[in-house]
Amino acid sequence: MLSMNRSGVFMRFTVLLFSLLGVQGALATTPATLDVIAVEYPPYTSSERADDGLVFRELRNYLIARNLPITIRARFLPPARAQNAVDTVDWCMALYPPSENTPHVFRRIGNSKVTLGLARIRRTEAFSWENADYFKDKRIALLRTVSMPQAWKPFEEAGAEFVFVEAMDQALNMVLQGFADYAVVDSGGLEAFDRTRSDGPELELSRQAVQEFPVGVYLSARCSDILGPPERDEKGAAEKTAPLQN
Repeated sequence: MLSMNRSGVFMRFTVLLFSLLGVQGALATTPATLDVIAVEYPPYTSSERADDGLVFRELRNYLIARNLPITIRARFLPPARAQNAVDTVDWCMALYPPSENTPHVFRRIGNSKVTLGLARIRRTEAFSWENADYFKDKRIALLRTVSMPQAWKPFEEAGAEFVFVEAMDQALNMVLQGFADYAVVDSGGLEAFDRTRSDGPELELSRQAVQEFPVGVYLSARCSDILGPPERDEKGAAEKTAPLQN
């Protein structure tokens, strides 16, 4: 009789254990909708595109390819508000860089890279320079950030003045209107901007690249494992700077 009672207890415990495991498994595969914090930087991130931009499209393809039950929803903010959101608000995923003091991880998605240079009104001579002294007393339009990105500090130390803006097209328009001498942009962003214009001065991109970084997503500490373990081609993808901004 004692043996049967023990057997019954064991059976009930086994059923309960498997039930709990089943619940945990169901939670692990429950579809989730996550907001992804981003700033306007067409064609990579743009509220005017049906797919929210090339990076959002790549991120969605990344999730589908790995069968991750995650639906992402773009949350576009001005740079200052985006910075505040990733540093002070409870968030999970962002395409805008948190500060160094905010715990986070960077996950690369795909093999794409973004290379930033400087745009100016086209001239006859090639757009290149020997050192940052070339930009002494010049105004450079840059997307707003909490602190000066390391890559641009030599320009600042050489005497360049930085003008912070809320959107990439605003920076390029400042150059066209004479309020800035240069704007920080990449080739894709400049091409997207040019497609919105039908006349006026032509812009050109510098031969030199100032920053290069992989396209990826920032994950908060509480969501650091949400994309699963990185695959071999993602390991060691060091964060050189923020994707799409800095």
